[in-house]
Amino acid sequence: MLNLSVDQSFWPALSNCSVNSFRWLPDSSLRLKINFEKTEEQEPDFARLHAKGTGVGALMDMDTAFNLRESDGTTAMAWEADVRIAGPVGSMGQRVLQPIVNQQVQNVLTALEKQVASAT
Repeated sequence: MLNLSVDQSFWPALSNCSVNSFRWLPDSSLRLKINFEKTEEQEPDFARLHAKGTGVGALMDMDTAFNLRESDGTTAMAWEADVRIAGPVGSMGQRVLQPIVNQQVQNVLTALEKQVASAT
């Protein structure tokens, strides 16, 4: 679940990720409070974000960039992210964490798509 409260350059997100690998956490879920900051923007084609997240067993630091381009009447987005996770969750390694990261990225993109659709 992802809840967004949007400002021009700063916004928080609450993320709840249920994963069997987190059996040591209450109810096997990882809750992160994430603060996003838009650090660069070149409207309408490019944005760079920085995010810091905290939760039980995890500290997250992320830098990500989005490039947009028109493609056959729609908008195509290419993105990249550098995610660093510390704490017990971070010690689990990329093999365990990659599917979790992919799930959370998809959650963010789905929430963004809904916001864009509702604004048009």
